[in-house]
Order: sequence, then C-alpha cells, then structure tokens
Amino acid sequence: MKGLLFFGGLMTLSLVCRYTVRDIGFVSLVDAEWVVEATGPVDSQLELRALEALLKDANVTARVQPSNDLATRWALVSKDGLRLDLGQSTGESQDHGPARVRSLSEVLDSPLRANLSANMLDVFATVVLVAGTDPEGVRHAEEQIESAIELLREIEPNLPRPLAGEVAVQVLPASERETERVALWSAGLLDLDPEQTALIMFYGRMKRVGEPLVGERLVTAEILSALALIGESCECDTDRDWAAEPRLPHRFGAEQHDFAATVLGFDPASPYVLAEVTRILSRGSAERTGTRAVADLGEVLFGYREGGLAGTDRPPVPEETHAEAKGIDSTAGGTGDWGFPSQSDPVQDMGQDQGPGEDDSDQVSMAMAPWALVIFLVVCVGVAALIVFLGRRS
Repeated sequence: MKGLLFFGGLMTLSLVCRYTVRDIGFVSLVDAEWVVEATGPVDSQLELRALEALLKDANVTARVQPSNDLATRWALVSKDGLRLDLGQSTGESQDHGPARVRSLSEVLDSPLRANLSANMLDVFATVVLVAGTDPEGVRHAEEQIESAIELLREIEPNLPRPLAGEVAVQVLPASERETERVALWSAGLLDLDPEQTALIMFYGRMKRVGEPLVGERLVTAEILSALALIGESCECDTDRDWAAEPRLPHRFGAEQHDFAATVLGFDPASPYVLAEVTRILSRGSAERTGTRAVADLGEVLFGYREGGLAGTDRPPVPEETHAEAKGIDSTAGGTGDWGFPSQSDPVQDMGQDQGPGEDDSDQVSMAMAPWALVIFLVVCVGVAALIVFLGRRS
C-alpha cells in the first residue's frame, strides 16, 4: 500500500513539477565528483580514515594507492582521470598530518568558493571574471557582462519564472590566480595565459554552466545564452548536457542543506525530488527536435528583430556579437530548443500567403488549448483523490 502511495505521489509530482535549471543546480544525484588520492609508503586504512574525516560533507571522496616511493603525495583527480598535485610531499619518516591538512584545505577552501557558498541562495547566478594582465581585455569582458545582464532582464518575461535574485559579478584579479589554483583547474582554466581574461558562470551549488569563455567566445551572445539556460525549465526540449558539468570541490553540510530547503521551497535531497530529477535527466538529448545557431540568438530565443526592443536605443545584440561569436559546441552553453514562444513579425506576415489549411489548424489548436488545461486539471484532481482514498484504506 505504501508503494502505491509513493507511486501516486510521484505521478502527481511529475505532472505538476516545473523545476528550472537553477533549481536542479541544488540537487545532487552523486555524492562525489572528485577524488583526493594519496600515494606513497602509507598505511592504507589509516590514511583513508584520515582523509575521509577531512572530507566530511564534501563532494570529494578519498582513495589511497600504497607504493614504494620515498615520499607521500596527494593529488586531486577528476572523473576524466586528470590530476592536480596538491601541497608538498612528505618523506617516509615525516609526520603526514600537517601536509595532508594543507592539501585538503587547498582542495576545499578558497576565498572564491567561500563567496560562492555564502551567496548561492541569494543570487540567480554568479559570473566570475578571471582578470588577465591586459587592461583592454578586462574592460571588454566587463562591457560584455553588463550588456548580457541588461538583455537578460529584457527577456525575463519569456522565462518560466522570474529570476531568483540578481546576477552577481565577482572579479578574480590576476594576482590571485595562484590562490584559486584548484578552482581554476576544476573549471579548466589553470593553463590560462596570464594576459588573457576569461569568464566562468556558476549557479546552484557551485555548478558550472558551459565551458569557460575566453577570447573570441567572450561576447554578449555567449554570456546571455548561458544565463538564460539557468532560468530555463528542465521540462523543455533543451539539451541535457548542462547536467554533466561538474561542481567545484566544496563542502555542503547539514545546516546548509536545511537552509537551502527552506529558501528553495523543496528539499533537494528528498526521494521524491531525486526521483523526479532522475526522470527529467534520463530523457536525454535524443528527444530534441532541432538545433539553433548562435547567429540567430536574438530572433530564436527572444523574439526580437534587428529593429530592437521597445524602449531601447540600440539593437539588443550588438553587430560585433554576431560577427565574432562562433557556434557553441555544447548546449551546456545554450544552443538548442529553448521552448520560448516565438513572436511573428506582423508586417512580414501580411506579405506572405498562408498555405491551405494553415489558418484552420491554428484555430483548432487555439480551441483545443482550454480543453487540454481542463483535462490536465481533471487528471491531477483524480490522482490526488486516489492518494487520499488509498491513504484512508491503509
């Protein structure tokens, strides 16, 4: 009987759920996304217990590889097998404790991640500007960010929900890159040229959206499409590539979890939520019916033409954006069917003849829309009544 109640509740949830990508950013289907590996002349069990104690409440797990080396070393390993050496190695006769603590502190703690952790529930997303030593590159990035945020507010009515907070911008000065070595490596930017400026966008529990933007990809269109994806509904036809992007290594304790559940209005660790998110993500990319090009971003996503939005003095997407932007390789950056309602051009429509039956089909679709809503509500009420009935019987 309890199984039937769970199934009924899950069915009702699947009918009415409208998570956004930002919401999903707080749901974790896996406990660990990174591995801290210790190698050297160590006692496997003792070292493993010491590492696990330091990694409590983190999205990082531990692994020990005893060897005949003369020194003990620690490294951070990605799911793709890439490695980043941590801290300093220690000799066989030395106390491993201080070096181990320093290594794991580097993995989990830094000013950037402390700020992201403190503000994750207050902001819609955070744009991290990794400044280079070239002032012109920094100025260009700041202008593109400002333009993208302005346009995001313009298209907010087309998103499933109002933006959950502001878009925060955090600048990482060139002089502080070494301090954020783990965060930059985790985001694929450790080898960034010192002169170059890059952007990384985060949402939810420090989850990255798309690849870092560097060079010719650091333009308004790319930033805007990534930010808009964060506000998109997970039930639309958008590709699911964004779900595979890793979170930064970080801690997320029970107190933070409880506070997140209160602010979000749902428990991100609830079995119902985990089951629903699993269902959404399992649909995969195969169900998509088309793709979009970055060059058509303004028209496809937001329904405007080169004439501009009402109340603006310039085209929403600058001409240089169309000229410089390349096609996005991954829909984690925002290409794909967004599910935004397209707005036709009335002047253009007047000059085109509709094919036979097109007007009739539109009228039929409009007539059927209310009935679809009625049917949906009836199904929801019926399922809810069934749950109540079965609950009383049990």
